[in-house]
Amino acid sequence: MPLCFVRFRSIRVHVHPDIIFARYTEVGEQRVPAYFCCHVQDIDSNNSLDCNALVANLATQVDHWNSRGGGFVMERITNFILVLT
Repeated sequence: MPLCFVRFRSIRVHVHPDIIFARYTEVGEQRVPAYFCCHVQDIDSNNSLDCNALVANLATQVDHWNSRGGGFVMERITNFILVLT
C-alpha cells in the first residue's frame, strides 16, 4: 500500500511550561524567567499519556536548573503550552 494511504493513529504530546523563579537577597527580591520542554510522548492504542512521567521530567529539569546554587524557588507557572500533533 502506498504511504499516502497508510493511516497513522497516534498523537505526539509536547509540554512547554514557562516558570518564574524568585529569591530574596539583601538588596531585595529577584525574579528570573525559565523555559522548559518536557520529553515528547507518543500516544497510540498501546501507550497512554503518562502524566507522572511528565511531572517527573519537569521536576528533574527544575532541580537541575536550580542545582547551580542560585537559591531560587519556583514562584509560579506563567505559561503552560500543550502541543498535540
